Amino acid sequence: MAPESSLVHDLEPSHRILVGRLHLESEAHNAKACLRLPDDRDSLRRIDEGYGLLKKSLGAHGGFRTSDIQGWLDLWWVSRNVGGSMAERVAWLPDRAMRCRATLGCRDYHQKKASSGS
Repeated sequence: MAPESSLVHDLEPSHRILVGRLHLESEAHNAKACLRLPDDRDSLRRIDEGYGLLKKSLGAHGGFRTSDIQGWLDLWWVSRNVGGSMAERVAWLPDRAMRCRATLGCRDYHQKKASSGS
């Protein structure tokens, strides 16, 4: 999350900590009260739907490991926020990856390859 952006959330204490540390604009809603509201008035409905889709997506990928959660969340973010079409998202990913500079020494590369059994 970018500092000073807004966060729509329930009254979970960890969300208040996040709001304070990142200087976010807070829009807090009582989740129990929202359950009794019709969908068009439920402020947390979009968040609940997004969470449900993310959970379903992660469960559908047999290769998902919790140790790789950040990469999966990054990919989810791209699918929800970049461009208007799938073609724009597909073009964005390699471009973004090429901008991230990471170096791996020759010995490190071969050591990891040997330890993975490949």
